[in-house]
Amino acid sequence: MASGKPVSERSFIRFVAVLGAVGLLAVSAGGALADQTVEATFGLGGEYNDNVRETRNGKGDFVSHVKPGLRYQYEAERVTAKVDYKGDYSYYMQGEAPDNYSHTLDARVLLELAEDRFFLDIAENLRPVYRQAARGDLVEGDTTRDQTDQNTFTVSPYFSFKPGERTSLKTGYRFSDIRYAEEEEPGSGSRKLVPGWSSGEASLNRNVRQQHELFGDLEHEASETITMLTGYDLMRQEAEEQQDFYRHRPYVGVRYEYAEKSMVRVKAGPMLTETDAGDQSVRLYYSADLSHALDRKTLTLSSERDYTDDP
Repeated sequence: MASGKPVSERSFIRFVAVLGAVGLLAVSAGGALADQTVEATFGLGGEYNDNVRETRNGKGDFVSHVKPGLRYQYEAERVTAKVDYKGDYSYYMQGEAPDNYSHTLDARVLLELAEDRFFLDIAENLRPVYRQAARGDLVEGDTTRDQTDQNTFTVSPYFSFKPGERTSLKTGYRFSDIRYAEEEEPGSGSRKLVPGWSSGEASLNRNVRQQHELFGDLEHEASETITMLTGYDLMRQEAEEQQDFYRHRPYVGVRYEYAEKSMVRVKAGPMLTETDAGDQSVRLYYSADLSHALDRKTLTLSSERDYTDDP
């Protein structure tokens, strides 16, 4: 897991800006009723790890964990916001590995700027990920090797339309700033997010990516249970030391609601990537989801084929 300074100064400023936007819009909402929920958690735990550095003939150590958490949710007439933070401080009692502190943060603000028509979505997400994207989402408690921290800041203004009684269209723009952490000292396990090339600092610039997207998603209710899906996404990715490219992602799909709160959804399409050097590639991507409501639980199954660059 990450430690040291996993949240850069710039990331912290963005996080404060998100919370500030919530406060300002809460005030501007005037006398509108708002629901607020605050939940703080605190956990203690311990374990014995027989190979803390995951090396051949490695040494073991007792590891103590302190896990603070904070969850905040705000809902008003035209403002929705949430903050979900979790931390994990790991203390190695015999010093066989450096102590570390990992963070996960999911903060989001959704503003309804024009009633039922124009929205602004602002998000900040910090989480540990594998350095090999093909391994998928990181599993909690899995190996700490070959990991880094991913910090994604997103701003997306978009419109929502109803071209017909059974048809809805969502279209807009999305800007994403994605940063990955590097070890402060080789072998220390302590990582920090580096400043980006946009800040004018020449450092580990290859760990910063900026994406600009134009997107449109159309849904048409063919019947009470079947909804047809289609859409198109055009993305431009820029990075200082990686190949810049355009990516086109059209898709078609269907959603079938076979029972109350139970549905199957499938989407698929070709993904065309064009680099500035003139290289092109076409690959098929898809996603399939099943959600089945039980008495008190919901069973969810999913399968996905997609292509994501390694950090």
